[in-house]
Order: sequence, then C-alpha cells, then structure tokens
Amino acid sequence: RLKAGAILPWGKGGFDKPTYIGDRFFLGGTGDLRGFWIKGAGPTGQCRGSEGAAEGVTGPSTSSEERKRDALGGDVMFSALAALNFEVPFAPALKQAGIYAHVYGNVGNCVGLGGYGKQALRSCANELKAKTRASFGAGLVWPSPIGKLEVNYCRVHRAFEHDKWRNGFHFGFSTSNLDFEK
Repeated sequence: RLKAGAILPWGKGGFDKPTYIGDRFFLGGTGDLRGFWIKGAGPTGQCRGSEGAAEGVTGPSTSSEERKRDALGGDVMFSALAALNFEVPFAPALKQAGIYAHVYGNVGNCVGLGGYGKQALRSCANELKAKTRASFGAGLVWPSPIGKLEVNYCRVHRAFEHDKWRNGFHFGFSTSNLDFEK
C-alpha cells in the first residue's frame, strides 16, 4: 500500500504564505508508520516556554527532548507498507474469529515545502529520500466491526533526531478499512 500527498496554498498571494499547521500531513502510528508514536516522525519545532520545563521528565520515547518539541507536520508526504498476511498456524479459534498474523515493513517521510520553484521542489524530493524512516515487525490483526485492531512487535530500522519511537510491543487501532455503506 502506498500513500502520498502534497498540499499547496490556495488563493491570492497563497504561494507567499506557509500552509496552516492543521492542514499539514503527520506521520506515525498504526495507520502509516508502525513503531513511531502518532505524529512522531517528521519535522518538529521548539515548544514555546519549554526552556527547562521538562528537566528530569522521562517518557516512553527514545528522545530525551520529547517534551520540548512539537510536531510541525509536512506539506509533502509518503508512506508505504509491504505486508505478508497469513493464518496463525495451530490456532483454528483465531481463524474463526477472523484474526490473522502478518509480517511487515513500513517506510515514510513528510517534509515542509520551502518554496515553489524547481530548486525548492528538487530540495524537497532530496529530503524526502534522504530522511526516509523505516520499521519492520510482526503481529496479530483483528479486522473488527469497529476497525482494525493490531498487536505488533516493532523494530525501528531508521529514525532521526527528535523522532518519537520505541522498539517493542505496540497496540494499535485503525479505521481505514471501515465500510460505512453496509
């Protein structure tokens, strides 16, 4: 599965203004980049008033700066998933419940667009490629009536400074496979 997107400003003088943070793409979590926290991968910025505010605070992230940075999102993004789904051997009860196992690999990145000329687009493409995050793992998936529930063991293969990630077991929920017309 491949997801990609780009957001450009609209309206008079739009190309002279940055995009709104609420309109940007964010990466991380079960829906696109397993092993990373929701909004845990991509551009970040210093929190206002964070100087010394998080001293001694420890969290589940591998980043010691976790509470001092905010996710900014990106104007251009992609994420890709390669997965092999299979029945859990020697567990007919799981098959009857619709639960299956999978092994997967995720890659993705989101970046800001620093202009709209050829050089800016080339720079954006280079950053997308150079700072691609990656993870892999295995887990159990239950496509329940309310969404897809997953329990995965994740290994983050590639992350960057200020990313929020963790190797180990993750529990996730995704609504991307819901059919609302039934």
